Amino acid sequence: NDRGIMRVQNGNTVNISGSAGMVIGVSGAGALYQSGGNINLTGTASAENFVVGRNSGAYGYYQLSGGSVSIKELAVGSAYGNATGVMDVLGGSLVTEDYFFQNRGDGAGGAGQKSVVNVIGGTLQGNSLTLDASFSFNSTDNKLAVMTIGNGGQVIFRDNGLDMNRGGNNNTAILNLNQGGLLEVDRIYVNDNRGTQVLNFNGGTLKGAATGVTLISGMNQMNLFGGGMTIDTAGQNQTISDVIAGAAGKGLASIPVIDGGDGYVGPPLVEISGGGGQYATARAVVDPVTGKLTSIEVTSPGLNYTSAPSITLTGGGATRVAQLGTPVLADNVSGGLTKKGAGTLTLTARNTYTGDTSVEAGTLEFNAPGGVSTDANPYVYSGGAITIG
Repeated sequence: NDRGIMRVQNGNTVNISGSAGMVIGVSGAGALYQSGGNINLTGTASAENFVVGRNSGAYGYYQLSGGSVSIKELAVGSAYGNATGVMDVLGGSLVTEDYFFQNRGDGAGGAGQKSVVNVIGGTLQGNSLTLDASFSFNSTDNKLAVMTIGNGGQVIFRDNGLDMNRGGNNNTAILNLNQGGLLEVDRIYVNDNRGTQVLNFNGGTLKGAATGVTLISGMNQMNLFGGGMTIDTAGQNQTISDVIAGAAGKGLASIPVIDGGDGYVGPPLVEISGGGGQYATARAVVDPVTGKLTSIEVTSPGLNYTSAPSITLTGGGATRVAQLGTPVLADNVSGGLTKKGAGTLTLTARNTYTGDTSVEAGTLEFNAPGGVSTDANPYVYSGGAITIG
């Protein structure tokens, strides 16, 4: 039940040559804040190379705001239990050479594991990973994984796909591509379809890194919010087989903080439930100097809420838990689709978004019964072409 904070700053260098590297939050609550310097883990890949949250009931937090990190394997949520892991990339660069996992938990001990990764500045990169970047690894159940990319943040898995459920029953994975965010990946897909996988666009860009592939497939829901979506085919020919749906109903607009509590070593994981809706996500912000929770930022509004949902805070190591006010709802708005880059993007589902469809380069092909929904706004051409098959 210990609580601890470690800081790596400008002028600091951490070198570890063993396969067991850095484990943040072993059995209690641990946090690592890196604002500069370098962390280099040169040993072989292992389940303990770089871990955020290890044993059951533990909490781990890693914040990268500057400097660089070079590791072999990153696991937000370990192989050993249902610990809670939270990671914020605000700046700097993190490169993992072999593996990236959210919710790596093995066996029964890993069931119920929860993890959140926010890349809202800086870069998270996998270099020709041995296995595709994966949520909910190793066939354990009832996990929650949320990744949000925005505000200039970049996630680059250029030679790999992103698997939204590697294995397990009743796992939930939510990927948010928000304003200013970039995800570069071969494809987004689902290996095991026994869970719920949701892809939300609200101003972010998805850049396809391979040709002749289905860029997005297997999502239970792909939602297009008011910020819109940009697909950059970058000279490749790619397909999206899932329905691109306009965001429906009311979503979560804000979550007020009434009392910030005390003693937080890092931000707790925010979980949203009830209220008649689905798929809203948020991140907590903590001042590590005062130990108080200062705000809750909504990272995706979710869909079809009819009343204020319940908010649960997990982890963070608080000595006195923060108190939140009643969540505020607002009407959702559907955005549009922008196609960039040479090459052809083919949409094979009948989509229901209602914003503009813009082609800046290459070709956008609609190849499904009915093409786009009749509710969609007119097409906008600025250097590309649209075909309807």
